[in-house]
Amino acid sequence: MTVNNRRRGWRLYATIAAAIAVAAVGYGSWREAVGLLPPPWAPPDARPYTVTRVVDGDTVVARDRSGGQAVRIRYLGIDAPEVAAGEPFAREATAANREMVEGRRVWVSTDVKDTDEHGRRLGYVFADGRFVNRELVAAGYAEVMLIAPNVRYGDELVAAQAEARAAGRGMWGDVKVPGEPAELEQHVGSVVRLRGNVTGIMPGGDGRPTMIWIRPFPEPGPDGEAAGSSRPSTTVTVVVFPEFRDRFPPDMERDLAGQTVEVTGRLQERNGRFQIVLREPGQLQVLVAAGSWTG
Repeated sequence: MTVNNRRRGWRLYATIAAAIAVAAVGYGSWREAVGLLPPPWAPPDARPYTVTRVVDGDTVVARDRSGGQAVRIRYLGIDAPEVAAGEPFAREATAANREMVEGRRVWVSTDVKDTDEHGRRLGYVFADGRFVNRELVAAGYAEVMLIAPNVRYGDELVAAQAEARAAGRGMWGDVKVPGEPAELEQHVGSVVRLRGNVTGIMPGGDGRPTMIWIRPFPEPGPDGEAAGSSRPSTTVTVVVFPEFRDRFPPDMERDLAGQTVEVTGRLQERNGRFQIVLREPGQLQVLVAAGSWTG
């Protein structure tokens, strides 16, 4: 082989090698770009994370694709029972969340506000074709919690809670019925069903919630007689936040005045006062007065 032929051979080899290298870089870049594109079942703005630890039913620790510092992600639009407070169904909610996301790549989409006052990232989480936030609500392991301006999936989440309540799933399948008002304290954190008289209403407005005060009356005992109560003046505040108000009838406050109602929801205690937050109309029913409003 002549010198010129050898030179041409080396040039051809170098050209082929360079082409292979460029192709390899291009293929790597393509794979990298594809890894950033969310699958069809996740929103277009979602970004990939790998969940390293499940904290509870609505919080995880995850790393982004760079593998950098771990971030705590609080699920938007829902509120699961607290493990630290020993609330009913907290462990079940955590286990359900873990089954869906722990150790997996998830896709996280944000809303108008993407962090909270604790510095946690706020997000809607999607994994393996499932909208995790909604799945937890539909299974009865979390309630809807909408805080404006983050209401992107409000209608979908409220519908999921109504579905779970109607089907008696999770916390909605273990509804407590206090025999008398004095027993309320025993059921804080649980879903309860209360019947009582509406004693006062404060309509909401300008970002204020609607407040409805009811005085529960004792449930009938086995003999049909209502048990006596050692705490007859107990009242429960029923709250409808502005984010949920338009899902209830427009004349609700007027129509509920003086009525006897049934309320179903998770009982909370705030500053020594009992409270139930309503997310959808089916949680509130008028029991008497034909033709009156019912949820």
